[in-house]
Amino acid sequence: MNLPCDVVMDLVGLYKDGLASNESKAAVDEHLKECAQCRKYYKMYDSIEKSTKNQEEPVLDMDSYSDYNFSDVSKRLRKKHNRNLLLMSAIAGTAVVLTAVNLTKMLNNNK
Repeated sequence: MNLPCDVVMDLVGLYKDGLASNESKAAVDEHLKECAQCRKYYKMYDSIEKSTKNQEEPVLDMDSYSDYNFSDVSKRLRKKHNRNLLLMSAIAGTAVVLTAVNLTKMLNNNK
C-alpha cells in the first residue's frame, strides 16, 4: 500500500515518536524509501524536533507582574461581562414584549 504524501506528512510525528501502528510504520517506511520530498520533510521534522528538545523551557518571572496588572484585567473582564449581561437582558426583554404583542394581536383576531 502506497500512501499519499499528505498522509505520510500527517503520520511523521507519530512515526518519529514510535506511536504509529506497525502497519502505519511499514507504510511510512515504504513511502520514505520512494519519495524524496517526504524524506526531506522527515529530515526537516527531525532536525526541528531535536533543536526544540535542546532548548530549555522558558521560566516566567512572576515578580515582574504586579497585582495592579491582574486587578486591571479583572476589572476590564468584569465590565465586559456586565455589558454582555445587560445586552442579553435587553434582548430577552424585547423578545418578551414582542411575544406579548403578538399574542394580544392573535387573541384579538380570534374574537
